[in-house]
Amino acid sequence: MSIEDRNSYPPRHKSVSEVPVSIETPKSLQAVGNKSIEFFTKSFTVIGKENLDEVQAVRERTPNSKFVIATSHLSNLDVPAAIKTFGKEFNLQISATSQNFGLTHQEAMFRIAGKDNFTPLTHTKKTSTNESRGVFDPKDFTDLVLKTENGKTPWIAAHEFSVSGEMQRAKIGSIYLAQKTDSYILPAALEMKGGASMSLEKPTDVIRGAFNKAEAVYHIGKPFKPEPIDVSIIENVIEKRKQGVKPTPEEREQFSTAVALLRQQAEKLGEIIASLLPEEMRGVYKTENAD
Repeated sequence: MSIEDRNSYPPRHKSVSEVPVSIETPKSLQAVGNKSIEFFTKSFTVIGKENLDEVQAVRERTPNSKFVIATSHLSNLDVPAAIKTFGKEFNLQISATSQNFGLTHQEAMFRIAGKDNFTPLTHTKKTSTNESRGVFDPKDFTDLVLKTENGKTPWIAAHEFSVSGEMQRAKIGSIYLAQKTDSYILPAALEMKGGASMSLEKPTDVIRGAFNKAEAVYHIGKPFKPEPIDVSIIENVIEKRKQGVKPTPEEREQFSTAVALLRQQAEKLGEIIASLLPEEMRGVYKTENAD
């Protein structure tokens, strides 16, 4: 089935107001993604396009099926690359660290692309190293859950942003979101070859990257649905703790079990995403690091 045929596929969900949500990413967001890739890369290749046929097969079997796109996060081009690759296939909702909201250059990008297409996730800073780290809070996912139920497809990094060019250990966020929304996970990864800097994190990297463009290869994995986990206990226990209420021993045990299962699934997802990348980019999932 051609991309054009897939684009004509009817919307999978309706919003609360019963207005169908487009299956395609808004044009403003697609334009930003395409321009970013054009500006920083000299070529852009997609490997694993056949897995989009599997996405379509899932939709045909179960029209209300939902997806979460979970990816490696080694470059500031990860989001533009996903938009360029999936913009015609999904109506993307981009999760972004809350620290990026309010930064001048990020705010400008959000406004051009449409700020409603971005959802902030909580971040904090470790004072000892001044290193930004994610903090899991179920409430962060409320917006993503609602938008997923109304036809949007979340993009979420499977691990913390890495400037080393190597994957870090996967977090539970993408798995939690998939469990909350009964979604399939579509793993993906961006590989950058050559160029001045893979991460494009520093202003100097951006300048050098514009003149010394990289070859970009976007890898798409096979969609899969993780084994169901009842994650409601996680939200309940965390909310109790916020209110100063002590969970019961039974609740603590259920909480620990659910978190452990999420971590197991996150680790499996990390391995799947790493397998899409060259060995030198797999980080903690390199062969020599395997137990």
